[in-house]
Amino acid sequence: MLGDSNVGKSSFIKRIEENKFEYSIHSGGHGTILHFNLDNSLIVVEFFDYFGQEKHQAVYERHYQGKNGVILIYDITEEYSFDSCINYYNERINSLCKKNIKKLLIGNKYDLEKERVITTKQGLEFASQNNFKFKEISCKQNKNVFEVFEEFILDIYNENKKLLKIKNYKIEYFKLI
Repeated sequence: MLGDSNVGKSSFIKRIEENKFEYSIHSGGHGTILHFNLDNSLIVVEFFDYFGQEKHQAVYERHYQGKNGVILIYDITEEYSFDSCINYYNERINSLCKKNIKKLLIGNKYDLEKERVITTKQGLEFASQNNFKFKEISCKQNKNVFEVFEEFILDIYNENKKLLKIKNYKIEYFKLI
């Protein structure tokens, strides 16, 4: 999961993991592993939240490789966070990730509509031009969070199912950044 500090990455993970909203500011990094069943398979999803520090630490370059999906998140009320998606993160994803990686762009803080500076159209255009799926959410109000996550994981699962021709009970391990 990539994006600038304070865009809601940790809140997204907390909402998925515990169905709680928690505003917090972190430093360092935090890994999360989620388990659920889908189509007679145990799905294991590993997230790594860099807490907005990924711009400053080249060591994270290796974390881009070998992943099944990437979630890029920005704050709809902060232009700089969207600009970072366009100018920094997208470039890193294109240069360091495998070419067929599943990509999801999330505009967070939909609950702050009156403070919006990035339009839905801007998000859709960037997503369309760069092969991302796109959704807007509110971690605080729990709007679209689970639906977006489930749809994204299902896309990754179905792509891997086609490639691996999964027929029996398996454990599928997906890594996201």
